[in-house]
Amino acid sequence: MFQMLYKGLQWKKTFSKIKCKGDTYRPSKQTAVAFAIALKLDLEETQDLLASAGLTLSYSFTFDKIIMYFIQKEIYNIFEINEALFEFDQVL
Repeated sequence: MFQMLYKGLQWKKTFSKIKCKGDTYRPSKQTAVAFAIALKLDLEETQDLLASAGLTLSYSFTFDKIIMYFIQKEIYNIFEINEALFEFDQVL
């Protein structure tokens, strides 16, 4: 329970940073991808979100390929995604 509350507060803090700092705050790729997954964005919307932060998903990176697979299959279960990332020594 505490962990879920803590994560909720972290999301609020991160969202607040993005909202308040606007152009000066650049989230990490993991943070931007986590938002895309939480919002259940499709691949095009995810790429648009990432592009707005100067980021992109690429078939050159294992992390990106895993994320793209799950988004294309419309699987937004963070536990399943994290399990797949863990299997390939990647982190979200």
